[in-house]
Amino acid sequence: MPHFLRLTPPVYGNNQDPLLEQRRNYRLAIAMFRLIIPPPMETEPSVSHVHSFWNTEACGTHFVEICSDEKDFFEKFREHRYRTEWHIPLLVPFADAKGKRILEIGTGNGADGVMFALNGAVYTGVDLTEAALDATRKHFQLLGLTGTFQKENAEQLDFPDNVFDFRLLAWRAAPHAQHSRRR
Repeated sequence: MPHFLRLTPPVYGNNQDPLLEQRRNYRLAIAMFRLIIPPPMETEPSVSHVHSFWNTEACGTHFVEICSDEKDFFEKFREHRYRTEWHIPLLVPFADAKGKRILEIGTGNGADGVMFALNGAVYTGVDLTEAALDATRKHFQLLGLTGTFQKENAEQLDFPDNVFDFRLLAWRAAPHAQHSRRR
């Protein structure tokens, strides 16, 4: 039980020293932080390294092991994505997208792009890899949706300023786009 819910004062280890217990908890928190957040890389990966890593398959493909056809694959992929990453529909305004110009940076398998398009958005998806763009394009085609798909480096986007109403940067792409400028 957390100490703030106890009716009696907490017991701090064997010597009942609150300062010692606080230091111990601080050291534990620092150790946990180091496990969760890896230290920064000494050198930034090159664009070609990032491309090679992400171009093996569209992000998340491995989560769907069995499917009857491509349409079934994408249905199962969307179901898996929003079941395991349930916070995305809560945070991303898919339902408010009608008529809005959306830019997604890092398309993956196109699940979020499809959600925007199903809600009436004018969708543009950019990715550094052919694998993701091909998957997203196929996902849209199978559902009869339209969109624009372009190979782009997130750090050097080829769009004029203020073209889009909403921009979505895939969280998996964020660490690789440290030098991008806002549009």
